[in-house]
Amino acid sequence: MGVIQAFKMAVKSIASNKVRTVLTMLGIIIGVAAVMVLVSLVQGYTSSMMEYYQRQGANRIEVYAYQWGGADISSDLYDYCLGLGDLVLGVTPNAQTGGVVKYGAKKLENANIFLGSDQYAVCNNYTIAKGRDMTYLDVKKYQKVCVLGAVAADDLFDFADPIGKQITIAGEPFTVVGVFEAKYPSTGGNEEQDWMSHYYDSIVVVPYTDARFMSNSYITFDSYVVKAASSAATTEAVTKLASFLSTKIDPNKGYYDVYSINQQIEAGNEETRMLSMILGGIAGIALLVGGIGIMNIMLVTVTERTREIGIRKALGARRRSIIIQFLIESGVISFVGGIIGILLGLLITLVLGKLMWDMTIFPSVSLSLGAAAFSIVLGIIFGIYPAAKASGLQPVDALRAE
Repeated sequence: MGVIQAFKMAVKSIASNKVRTVLTMLGIIIGVAAVMVLVSLVQGYTSSMMEYYQRQGANRIEVYAYQWGGADISSDLYDYCLGLGDLVLGVTPNAQTGGVVKYGAKKLENANIFLGSDQYAVCNNYTIAKGRDMTYLDVKKYQKVCVLGAVAADDLFDFADPIGKQITIAGEPFTVVGVFEAKYPSTGGNEEQDWMSHYYDSIVVVPYTDARFMSNSYITFDSYVVKAASSAATTEAVTKLASFLSTKIDPNKGYYDVYSINQQIEAGNEETRMLSMILGGIAGIALLVGGIGIMNIMLVTVTERTREIGIRKALGARRRSIIIQFLIESGVISFVGGIIGILLGLLITLVLGKLMWDMTIFPSVSLSLGAAAFSIVLGIIFGIYPAAKASGLQPVDALRAE
């Protein structure tokens, strides 16, 4: 008997027991769908985190340095970083405070006010949309200028051009010299996106030397951002910065810490790889159960079709043809279950991706093809024993079976 004829007989046998076939497929359907959903959601989470890190800027180095007694190392750190030449693109304090920002009758309550250097935009991955950025002279000469985030500019000026206009920050007048492009355009429906938009785009950046003009709050400079020139330069810059800070800060009188966004990305990638393996393994258990279900049903099928097998063998059917017939039958069951599982997994992934991250997540093609291929292999593996049992029946004993 040829493969095509065996395939037709397998399909006919499956179609004659629709309810049992569907119940047999359930294990495969659930297992494949679980693998698709869990692995795809981990990939979606990874994609979301990578997007966040990219917006913060690759090769970004976070520096924390504090000395009890209030000694400020901002100038020393600034000069040292500029002395690193091609390793570093910029350095800025990352101090933050709150305050009321006003323009005419408009005002921002508790605005996010950042005090940075002329390299604040470079270090924090901002791009100027209008006007100009702060300059070295603005910082050194204590110029009362500021750059607004996109949301802050819209809230204060609506559609008017803010460049050259004067606003008050904590009661002090500052001239707007530039506006940043939006990092997180507000969607108006996603709470997380709207929060990110408020935090990163509703900002006002002023020279860190203007701290003395701010409100009565005491501002300390213990957090800095350094932008390395490349991924390779990041590792070397982190080492050099740690060495520099060890000479400036007495461990008995303060502390320091240096780490890079690249390290966080690598740690996040390793974490998601492990998570994918764990969740994939858990979902694989469901596939294993589904395979056992196929084997159980195929054994029942062998018992039900004993006389048919006996007749075929009596007419000269070879063991191989019977094995092929039953393997094709179990393979078709698992393949169809796998396809349904892939479609179900795709639907669930789309829904959960939209609900969790407001993202359209599609399972990768390789994952879908792998799940389909694995389901076929699983059906064949768990069909081997029933097929071997069927092919091993003696014609006389099979014909006597009731």
